[in-house]
Amino acid sequence: MKNIEKAIHLNPDLTDGYMVRGIICHLKGDNDEAISNFREVTEREAENLRAYSYISKCCNAEGRYAEAIEAAEKGLQINGSYVNFFVNKGVALYHTRGSMKRRWTHCAESSPTRIPYIPRR
Repeated sequence: MKNIEKAIHLNPDLTDGYMVRGIICHLKGDNDEAISNFREVTEREAENLRAYSYISKCCNAEGRYAEAIEAAEKGLQINGSYVNFFVNKGVALYHTRGSMKRRWTHCAESSPTRIPYIPRR
């Protein structure tokens, strides 16, 4: 990591150092720090698909699903056929819709009138 820090120090506008540092942080499980590094990349290269993909992936890992969806959608605006964005957005939507379903089920079960849960088709 020392060499990566030196590379960033020598040329803070070069995105490679932030990208590599972000990947290392992600692999170590420090997704918040990874996201910060990937955001540094997107500030310098607004159309960096890999950075948006990693932001979305790391946000999903942290349960930050709205941010994951936002990053995936930004990436899809740049390249609408980049598969990872569909995967990352799908994971986030699965979790957010699942949590809404659980909240609705909990409300229905705790209701005095016991409203039955009817799934949408």
